[in-house]
Amino acid sequence: MCSQKIFRDEVVYRSLVDCPIGNVSTCGHLATSYGLSAFRTLPHFALVYILAGEGFYQSRDHPEQKLRSGNALILPPGISHRYGPTGEEGWSEVYLLFNGSVFQQWLRTGILNPKASILQAQPIDEWARRITSVLPPSENLYTSSRTSLKAVCRLQNLLAQLLDEAPENLLDVDAEWLAQARALLEEIPFRGQATVSRQLRTTTDCFRKRFHKLLGISPREYRHSYLVDRASALLQNGKLRDHEIANTLGFYDAAHFSKFFKSRSGQTPSSFRQSQPEIRHGSKAFDESTQITYFNDKPKEKPQ
Repeated sequence: MCSQKIFRDEVVYRSLVDCPIGNVSTCGHLATSYGLSAFRTLPHFALVYILAGEGFYQSRDHPEQKLRSGNALILPPGISHRYGPTGEEGWSEVYLLFNGSVFQQWLRTGILNPKASILQAQPIDEWARRITSVLPPSENLYTSSRTSLKAVCRLQNLLAQLLDEAPENLLDVDAEWLAQARALLEEIPFRGQATVSRQLRTTTDCFRKRFHKLLGISPREYRHSYLVDRASALLQNGKLRDHEIANTLGFYDAAHFSKFFKSRSGQTPSSFRQSQPEIRHGSKAFDESTQITYFNDKPKEKPQ
């Protein structure tokens, strides 16, 4: 439970000057924040720490990620994003705004994630105290470069503690999970979504919901699109006949493959092959990376 003094709207301090390596420009509390409904891009860094409530974070290149109390969101400049609470009750937060060459160096060396970080930091009272202690109230509206430098040093120490004590970026966790899920959906032979779910240690329903949330399409749609892409590459290659492609991709037979391909692409395999420019094998124009080894003993499958 957080101290009551945290739950009020207040700008703890603002900076009036920069120091040569950077600046902590603002620190504040929001007792009831409603976040951002529209995407925005900041010209500076931001650290937002959720004290109470639940919500989401979303950027242009990352789907919605759940936020909850104890989450610290570190935003670099130039990222188009939005975030906010779910429901009408809002959430409570404490935040820091900062910028400067020293923090850009943190980005360049990979210490800070250039696409944002979501870290879980507990206990909440302790981290709220650490964040608001970056600059003591006595240094509010500070006007000297020396005082500004002291705030930058305190913030660097805070970020180092945060990354050390809560090193797992929840955005990276989703990216790793999605990469694993996609690899399992691309397997041939494909053993079905129930097997994929078990390998990911989740239920089939939870797997489908999380996959759709992260990628915007269902696992079935992803699997089918993948098969069409692989089939198109093999048809363009021209080395394999339809029944060989069907066997390579795990279909029952050429008729099964042809029906599937037409339902997804609007063309039969033979029509698609005829519409492609002739490829001269052995020429520089032929991309060897499109070749896929054909195995006669591949088990057959029905795309799921």
